[in-house]
Amino acid sequence: RAVSPLRRALASPNYLIAAQASEGLALLKDDGAIPMIVDAARRAPASAARLIAEPLGYFANPDAQAALDLFVPAEQAQRLRERVRQGGRPLHR
Repeated sequence: RAVSPLRRALASPNYLIAAQASEGLALLKDDGAIPMIVDAARRAPASAARLIAEPLGYFANPDAQAALDLFVPAEQAQRLRERVRQGGRPLHR
């Protein structure tokens, strides 16, 4: 039941809300939201795009991983991938 409101929140003009929605969708492993997260990141300024796109690192999907590399600096993306390999999850920093 949380997927629909989180997907709608990606369109919020408040980028922090969109970033939190992106994390929630990653936590729920909603692969269908990947294109929506990418679109939200594209609409946002660069600093907010990074926050919105970071949760893409939690998806085991090549499109999500490619998009992560577009929006997140390489060193930061690598640290995120390492955290995921060690069992890290969204919203659990």
